[in-house]
Amino acid sequence: MTGVLRGSAVEIVRKAVAPISFEQRLTQVRAVLREAREGGVTTIQDLTTGSQLRAYQYLHARGELDVRVLLRPTLDMVAHVEPLGITQGFGDHWLKYIGYKAWVDGIMGASSAMFFEPYSNNPKNKGTLRPIMRPEGREGAADEMTPAQRYTDAPPGNLLPHRFSASLPKNAWSVPGASSPSPVRSARAVATPSARMISASISALALSRSLR
Repeated sequence: MTGVLRGSAVEIVRKAVAPISFEQRLTQVRAVLREAREGGVTTIQDLTTGSQLRAYQYLHARGELDVRVLLRPTLDMVAHVEPLGITQGFGDHWLKYIGYKAWVDGIMGASSAMFFEPYSNNPKNKGTLRPIMRPEGREGAADEMTPAQRYTDAPPGNLLPHRFSASLPKNAWSVPGASSPSPVRSARAVATPSARMISASISALALSRSLR
């Protein structure tokens, strides 16, 4: 036992942690803002939850929000955010909504980041997709990809345009500078010591810039 938690083990512990009070959350946020300010950080992005946003609003109303906060709820919150009519730019100079955040695959530390080739220490493991990506348009599409292919070559799956067509503007999936709309960045090979990594991820920049 090392005491180090990875992957799904983190969620087990997270679920066991008791909810904090609003006052505790304010104390935490104030501490983070103070450290950011002392380090010369003027703007941060936050994967915002409802309770976190309430804390920011409370501090903002009292003139205590001295670091700009750009709000980015996770993409699975679309169904809750969209009915409120909130789109990119909502807010003011200090507290502003800029788009959504999503993860496509795992992380290196848990050996779950996706690669074109298996991990050198586990020939059966090429990484895994996050739950929000499933079901895929063609089951196994990510696992079978080669460096010459794009994930968008596969049929639309759970996280492609038709899934959120009622919630996002028509241009929300367009990648800046691209010649045609692409909901997911083209997978590309990145040289690593053990394999070639699949960088197939949602273009958060595209979502942020086009949710208007």
